[in-house]
Amino acid sequence: TPAAQLGLDTSVEDMLSLPSIQMPTKMRVVWGNPNGSYLMDKVLGQNLADGTTLMPPTEALDEDRIALLRHWIVSNTPQTD
Repeated sequence: TPAAQLGLDTSVEDMLSLPSIQMPTKMRVVWGNPNGSYLMDKVLGQNLADGTTLMPPTEALDEDRIALLRHWIVSNTPQTD
């Protein structure tokens, strides 16, 4: 969401090693660990910070897209220089 600086236009670099603005105790993405990633919580509508909503806000993702997102988090590692 724009308020959380987490949207489809957010670069991977911006997601790396950054806590969620909505829930600072949880990282936006924990590479290799979708269950530890706030992005998955937002998509699944679980463990959300008070006053926040499911992402995307207009319609929940179908199971195939959720599986694809989960796979992306598990199979990718951050690029470091």
